[in-house]
Order: sequence, then C-alpha cells, then structure tokens
Amino acid sequence: MGPEYREHIPMTFTAFGPNSLALGGRAFDAVVLHTFFTDETTARCVRTVKRAAEEAGRDPASVRVWSCFATIGDHLPEDVRLKKTVGRLATYLQGYGDLMVRTNDWDPAVLARFRADEFIQNFRGGLDMTATPQELEHVATLIPDAWLEAAATGTPEQCVRAIRGQFALGCDGVILHGASPAQLEPIVLRYRETRPAGVFDPLPANPAGAPSS
Repeated sequence: MGPEYREHIPMTFTAFGPNSLALGGRAFDAVVLHTFFTDETTARCVRTVKRAAEEAGRDPASVRVWSCFATIGDHLPEDVRLKKTVGRLATYLQGYGDLMVRTNDWDPAVLARFRADEFIQNFRGGLDMTATPQELEHVATLIPDAWLEAAATGTPEQCVRAIRGQFALGCDGVILHGASPAQLEPIVLRYRETRPAGVFDPLPANPAGAPSS
C-alpha cells in the first residue's frame, strides 16, 4: 500500500483452540468459529475472545465473533440434507476428529468406533464430497444425534430460532454455512420477517468492522 497509507484494514481470523481464540481477541477485528460447535463450546469461545480483547486493553465489543452455523432446512431433499449434515461432520471427524471431540467435550470412544468402522477405514476422500446417500446412511449410524444438533435444521421457523440462539450465546453475527443462497432462501425470508428492528444498526456491512458508538 505504501508508507503513506494510514487506513485501518479490518482483519478476520478463523480460530479453533484457546490459543488461537485469544490471539483473535488480542490482535484481530473479528473471529470466525468452527461449524458444529455445541452451545457450551460456542459460549466458551466467545468468552475467550472477549476476555483476551479486554486483557489487551481493547473494547471487547469491537471484536466481532461470528458463528459458522450449519443451516440445512428440511425443505431440501433428504439426500442433500444427509450430505450437508452427516457427511459434513463425518468429513471433519476424518480430518481432525480428535480436535473436534476435545473441543466439544464429546466422548472419544465414539470417535474410536467411528474410525474403527470398516467402511470408514477403507473410504478415500471426503465423505461429504463422494459418498453415496446409501453410504451416508451407514455413516449416520456411527454419529450420535447429539453431535449433529449444533446446527439449524427443520422448518424455516425452527432454523430461525436456532440462528437466534447463536446470538443468545454471545455471538455478534451468524454465517449460514453449508448451503447455497438459493437453498437458504426460505430461511432468510422467514428471518427477514422477524428480524429485530434496530438491533444491528450500529454494525457496519464489513463483517470485521467495529460497531459505531
């Protein structure tokens, strides 16, 4: 930009563990959390970011924390929903299951059974990309329903309630993850009808921009 450039460029950081979350609070303008975080994990991550910002002498409200929230409405075909919920979480478990389990305080024995399954052991590639609906139905038997609850699913009204729940946990924004804009349309339209007036007025369009005072 050149030495004469003096404008602040808002920076966003994707964080997972406590150290990266604290770094986000100290040095970045926004922090994006991971998908399929439980309510307890999400609330803890928000506290970690905000506390780190405050300890660094920053206004905690100036660091915006975004939930990356799987949003898969039941208006989508069943095979699509299976791919975007079971397939997506299973792919995370393939790649960094220990971190997911440790972060969410899930039972590591479940992950061990998942990994020991003959189909999982012999499958190559990401499950959400290439597994068939029939294969994903098998994978679904390996993942507890409770692990899939950290998502917005069901009717548009139910999805909107789940999205609002992320704000109640302390998040400043919610990324509707795992579906295209067209697939999200019924949910976005329903959210628009019930969007609380004035609540987000101090927030700039830039997702890492600081709220106006």
